[in-house]
Amino acid sequence: MSMSSAPATVTEEEILSHTIATLGQDHWQQLACLLSELKLPAPDLDRVDSLLEKNRSAVITDQERLDLDKYLRVGSFLDLLRARASRELTRTPA
Repeated sequence: MSMSSAPATVTEEEILSHTIATLGQDHWQQLACLLSELKLPAPDLDRVDSLLEKNRSAVITDQERLDLDKYLRVGSFLDLLRARASRELTRTPA
């Protein structure tokens, strides 16, 4: 029996690319401009710095470690979005 198989792993970039492909070019240009400026607010960055320092000093609580992991995942996702937006903005005419 032959079954079409999906790749064993998928990257966040591939998932994001598939999602973006559903947008029309005009909509993507608008979204890419907004995403290129997206960042964590200063209070959240301060919290991340505090949690990172506690982690380096080995005095972080379990809950703080969970919070830090959440911030790091969101930060990584934002980095991915901004990178994709930047790449698209340099590839396509405005």
